[in-house]
Amino acid sequence: MLAEKLSAYRKREPIPQITPAKYKEEFSFLKEVDSLALANVQLQLEKAFRNHLKNPQHFGLPKFKKIELHRTLEGKIKSATVSKTKDGRFYVSILVETEEPRNKVIEPKSKTCGIDLGLEHFATISNDFRTRKIEHPKHLRKAKKRLKNYEKAKACQRAYLCLQRKE
Repeated sequence: MLAEKLSAYRKREPIPQITPAKYKEEFSFLKEVDSLALANVQLQLEKAFRNHLKNPQHFGLPKFKKIELHRTLEGKIKSATVSKTKDGRFYVSILVETEEPRNKVIEPKSKTCGIDLGLEHFATISNDFRTRKIEHPKHLRKAKKRLKNYEKAKACQRAYLCLQRKE
């Protein structure tokens, strides 16, 4: 898709709207790839060209990147995201669906937890794995502030009425 779009751009022809389905006959491995991943690549490529056409000083033309694999991938590739760091290096994050997850869920040793109500945090909840702090509800703070303002206004009103009676 990138090669066709770049060719049309360099020939000053209209940039074609290409779908990945067009390439599935020529490149049979694309039939194995998730259709959503291919659609995302198409959208990202179109966005890159759109950005370049709107602001060529800021956005360069999309280009081919050399990718080196640092480890083998096991499972079905669901998506890949290419990102560029400030020093000009490109990295690819690959999402892979596997049969056996690496991070297995560990059942808790017990079903108990401790709850501590406090001043700094509304509550602190602890169990076998972690401690979680819950902030004070904001609506309670807002209600307290409104009550304080209401009480001030009432006090001012009472003081005003007392002054009027004395006159």
